[in-house]
Parts: sequence; structure tokens; C-alpha cells
Amino acid sequence: MTDAQGSRPDGDRIATQTSGQSFETMRDEELVLLAQEHHDDPAAFAELYRRHLPHVYRFLLARLGETQAAQDATAQTFLAALEGIGNYRASGAFGAWLMMIARNKAADDFRTRRTTVMLDAAAELPATAPSTEQQVVTRLQLQEVLGAMRALSPERAEALSLRIFVGMSIAEISKVMDKREAAVKMLVYRALEDLRQRLGYGIEAEP
Repeated sequence: MTDAQGSRPDGDRIATQTSGQSFETMRDEELVLLAQEHHDDPAAFAELYRRHLPHVYRFLLARLGETQAAQDATAQTFLAALEGIGNYRASGAFGAWLMMIARNKAADDFRTRRTTVMLDAAAELPATAPSTEQQVVTRLQLQEVLGAMRALSPERAEALSLRIFVGMSIAEISKVMDKREAAVKMLVYRALEDLRQRLGYGIEAEP
């Protein structure tokens, strides 16, 4: 079906979402290809945004320590990703590419201001604890962790943020940070040891 000028509106909504397959069931790589081929239709990129928003925001909140700064940097990250989607090449995971943009936005923020951790920042993270009391304990612990991470070296804090807040593998982090896997493992290990000493209790991260 064509519009009054004879063009296909939104690629017939991206060929009726690729012949009936919903965006929710597509892999990131498939959505990226659609976003590249149909840049005038934001539907495919919108699904990528929905999937990766929580991870990007949590990483930036952990790195910047301030709700408004994390929100601004998250918006800038996805805007840059949308503008640069045509240059993306599937040499690695889309999520890793997105995190490289996010860490650049965090670096931009560090260059322009000194950051402080707001004690209510943890309230912006979804709580999954079943009771109010447990939610309070969880958020207080997260506040402690965010505060303690301010004292870590930038590389240790970044590696640990990608590991525990984003859930990336050591291999994925090595690509984002452009470091060997052994170096990333050591950064995460040292960061965890630093936090144990500062907090008085351990934080677990998958090996």
C-alpha cells in the first residue's frame, strides 16, 4: 500500500515487522539492521532502547553518582547511538558498543564537573525486595556501595560498575575498556577487595 505520493509509509511499518515477527523476539543484530535500513522509522531502535536503557542508566548512575547527571548522560548516549547507528558494524555485541558510548559520555561529564553521590540516587533503581523493610536495607546498602566507589581508582570503579551494575562478562568488559581479560579480572578483583575493606562486608561478582 502506498501514500498519496506513491511512497511506502514507514516501509509498510518495516515490512509489517518483518512478516509478522515482533520486535520483542528479534536479536539485537536484527534490530540494528532494521534501524540502519529504515532510519526514518524509529520502531526498531525503540526496542533496542527499551532493552538496554536499564543497564545504561545503572552504569551511568554508578559512575556519575547523581540522578540528574545519569539521566542526562543516558539520553545523550542513546541520541549518539541513534545518530551513529549507520556506522555500527557487528564486530561485537551491540550492548558493548552502546557501553563504549556511555563511558565516553561519563568521561565528558567528569571533565566538566566534580561529582558527588546523592544519597537518594539508589531510589531511582528498581527495587525487587518483597517487603518495605528489605527494600530500605537494600537501598541503604546500595548507598554505601555508591559512596565507597567514589574512592576507587577510575579504572577499578568502571570495571566493577560494568560487572555488577550492567552484568557484562569479563570478555565484554575487555572490549569496552580495550584491555586484556586478565587485566579486567584484576581490576574487578582489586575493586572488590577495596570495597570489602571500606564497607566491612563483601560484594559478590560472578567470576
